[in-house]
Amino acid sequence: EAAAARLALGGFLTQAANGKPAPPDAKAPKQQSAPPPPPPRLDFKGSEGVEELVLLLRRGTAEAQGKAAAAIAAAAAAGADEARQVVGAGGVAPLLLLLRAKGDAQEHAARAIMSMADSPEHQASLSAAGAIPAAVGLLRSGSLGVQDVAAGILGNLAIQSEPNQTAIVAAGALPGLVSLLAKGAAPAKEQACFALWNLACQHPPNQLAIAEAGAVRPLVALLSKGTPPVQEEAAGALMNLAAHPDNKRAIAAANAIAALVPMLSQGGGPAEQAAGALMNLASNNALNQASIVKAEALSPLVALLQTAPKSGEPASRRAREYAAGALMNLCLKQKPLQDRVAAAGAVPLLVGMLSEQAEGAQYEEAAGALTNLADTHEENQAAVGKAGAVPPLAALLRKPSASAQEEAAGTLMNLAACDANKDAIVSAGALPPLVALLGSGSAAAREHAAGALANLANGRPEHAEAVGAAKALPPLLALLQQAPEGKDAAALRGCGGAGVAARAASALALASLHAPNAAEVRSEGGVAVLATALGAGVSEAAAALVNVSKGDEAARDALLAAGGAALLVREVSAGAPAAQAEAAGAIATLAADSARLAEAVVAAGGGGPPP
Repeated sequence: EAAAARLALGGFLTQAANGKPAPPDAKAPKQQSAPPPPPPRLDFKGSEGVEELVLLLRRGTAEAQGKAAAAIAAAAAAGADEARQVVGAGGVAPLLLLLRAKGDAQEHAARAIMSMADSPEHQASLSAAGAIPAAVGLLRSGSLGVQDVAAGILGNLAIQSEPNQTAIVAAGALPGLVSLLAKGAAPAKEQACFALWNLACQHPPNQLAIAEAGAVRPLVALLSKGTPPVQEEAAGALMNLAAHPDNKRAIAAANAIAALVPMLSQGGGPAEQAAGALMNLASNNALNQASIVKAEALSPLVALLQTAPKSGEPASRRAREYAAGALMNLCLKQKPLQDRVAAAGAVPLLVGMLSEQAEGAQYEEAAGALTNLADTHEENQAAVGKAGAVPPLAALLRKPSASAQEEAAGTLMNLAACDANKDAIVSAGALPPLVALLGSGSAAAREHAAGALANLANGRPEHAEAVGAAKALPPLLALLQQAPEGKDAAALRGCGGAGVAARAASALALASLHAPNAAEVRSEGGVAVLATALGAGVSEAAAALVNVSKGDEAARDALLAAGGAALLVREVSAGAPAAQAEAAGAIATLAADSARLAEAVVAAGGGGPPP
């Protein structure tokens, strides 16, 4: 009856699966609606703006995607503003998706990403979006034309980005990059060298990993067989690899030095990077230094310093800085090389570099080369001063660069050892910035500044007076109070030794020959400070104690109270030969002036005063 009623009302009769009428609560199955048709693929017209091009990357036909990627690549390569527009329009994600395609679209997308990666502001966003593993994948499976672009992407992402440098190596990029060095076409070789150069820049773990991946020998081979751009990039990569001490021997063993030296005369980028590689290979490596000299590198290195060469274009400022750095490392504690480099005419060229105001100029290498040329070499000290080095060095002391201050103070320290330079250094106004460095400079700058003050005061009473007038004595005493103790003190032992405390004690000893300076040191509690420094192994403090205490009974009493007699006796019996002589002279002078001190010396086991 119910079914008949429904039929009468225009309904229908439902049946259960077994042919019987369905129960009253059963419902008919709902029919699914068809999905909407996909939006039509868009075609490339050629007049699109950046946002429309990005839309084509997502919704265009295959052909349109390729053309849009090419247009975006051209726009991104045009400049930072254009690349910024692409990123702002959301172009990164669809470009990375296109890297999975094949053919022209893939290559155009890769070139667009490479151009965007060239800007530091986009490195983080590209890396977060997955650009690093995508580029590494292209190294492994991309076409030959795409592999060099993939290397370029990685090279750009690695520029001054320690997180990206680490991530690229962790993603497994090195085998593919090293393979390109040997098997790739010239553009691929160039980009692979470029990537390795940036991956190794100031990144010691990567420097080791790249060498362990087998990059050294193919990089060295490219120095002789590559095109000039490839030679430049290969030498740049080797320069950064050679910054790691464990790589220097391997690079030299691959005959890199013999290939780098001829490049110094090529000019341009190859000469610049060759000089940088030789600079790093020579740093703290005596075997490499000898090999570089044997390869006759000195003359072309000096020639690179010239701003007006007899033939060809002058080298870039950076090339000249690298050449100066190489000469700096080669001349360190090498008297014959100091003679040869000076005789080759390097001194006036290096001095000229100190006064140049080129944009981005670095002064550390030129100042460092002059420092090492003048080190314990009186003729070179006089020649450097005569060439006009003092005023620009004094000016460098005031520059904000800590490394420039450090090297300038070191050069002035060595120049001040020559009496002919002392007046010029004081007249150039170097004393105030030297004194300022005692309290604010790096450890090396403080050491060099103290050494410069000591050398200025040595043998020149008027300069000793000027050191005191410049308020140098309190910060010199403060440096002694920072002297290391225990095992670290051993590095400071020995008369004339290096180290901040040794230089400070020497400066105090020489400055205190001027009586008012000695009085100021006493008033600042200097006797106890010097005695403590002597106990810490700073043998130079013995001479300072003599000059501060001589003729002053209160100072001698302070010395006794600080245990100075026993400390001096210990130096005589256990110190280095120069320290023994210094302490013996101090005992002789002080004991002759004080019966109580002579008795204290005997009680400490030092015997009687000399006759």
